[in-house]
Amino acid sequence: MRELHSLSREEMRRGMPRHDTCYCYNDSALLLAIWDGKLGSAAHILSEASRMKRRIATEIENSYGISVKGRIFPIDYAAENDRRCVVLRSSSYAMGNCFLIENRARELGLRDDWYLDSRLGSAAARRDAPSFNVHLLPGGKSRPILRLTGYIGFPATRAEL
Repeated sequence: MRELHSLSREEMRRGMPRHDTCYCYNDSALLLAIWDGKLGSAAHILSEASRMKRRIATEIENSYGISVKGRIFPIDYAAENDRRCVVLRSSSYAMGNCFLIENRARELGLRDDWYLDSRLGSAAARRDAPSFNVHLLPGGKSRPILRLTGYIGFPATRAEL
């Protein structure tokens, strides 16, 4: 667990410019990217996360990634963080959806490398990628979740190779 936290800190310090924040808790890391058109495509963002996932697999243990699209809390509100109280900028719906996707994948006995919200997946997956549906928050609307094996994307710059 501490290895994951240390690796996450190091990755954020040295080169994940498309990700605003990394929240570590237990054996998980929540990466937050603010996709506002300035960061490149979803494929660039997912590629960066995939490089971190590859390092986790190499140095710690194999893992899986779940990526969803959601809303964030305003920067000014989260700026009030201190060492004893951290306001997460990520949406509780988006976080809840990650847990719903994880739970459904376990129910189905799946062990894929990535589970992508279909609103993001076209950037990283073939149109014929296998999928399963999950009723997501808010409102319980069913949405396809794409299943991917391997790593996502490509290096965006020579420095990221």
